[in-house]
Amino acid sequence: MVLGPVVIPALKGPAKGAMIIVHGLGDSGEGWRFFGELFGRYFPDVTTILPNAPEMPVTVNGGYVMRSWFDIYEFGNPKAKQDADGILKSARVLQDLVKEQVSKGIDPSKIVLGGFSQGASISLIAASTLDIKIGGVIAMSGFISIPKEVTPLITSANKSTPFFQGHGTADPVIQFTYGEQCRDFFKSHGFTNYQLHSYEGMQHSTSDEELRHIYQFLSKAYS
Repeated sequence: MVLGPVVIPALKGPAKGAMIIVHGLGDSGEGWRFFGELFGRYFPDVTTILPNAPEMPVTVNGGYVMRSWFDIYEFGNPKAKQDADGILKSARVLQDLVKEQVSKGIDPSKIVLGGFSQGASISLIAASTLDIKIGGVIAMSGFISIPKEVTPLITSANKSTPFFQGHGTADPVIQFTYGEQCRDFFKSHGFTNYQLHSYEGMQHSTSDEELRHIYQFLSKAYS
């Protein structure tokens, strides 16, 4: 079953900005409501959109049906088989959400796209292959699993856009070195405003320190 996104309207209308935050494996848009409500207090003229992944069997979990943006065959191994078609399809879903906000009159420079884990991965791909320059990208515990497929699709639109990548040094699911490889991939392809922030001891999650850094990032994006 496919659910529509959770939408947290701007507290002070009409909205002048939008934040699209994408959940990870087995989660839902509702699971990230806290994120939109937290930052909505600081940026009251920003609407938060929290899309829901479709339900699908996930190979690494024995075919168990759960919300997932793409199939996963093996955790934490960039050399494992990858669901390239599913990854690119979900990235296009995010691009459509960005374009929907633009059609509603939101300045693209006031749109921030991001997510956690799976959501971070497809957000990075969506932004780097988008033909519209947006205001910023947030990748929490993210990764790039199909670099060969993404490379020919990269556009120049967001090569100077600020990218925030946060990753815990103790992440047992997506190892920190995998996060470093993700950073290196985008910087090697000309993304000049890309920064990786490491969080000592943080596992596959977020933290108060990372959220403080995201607040600082958003303050610049929505200034």
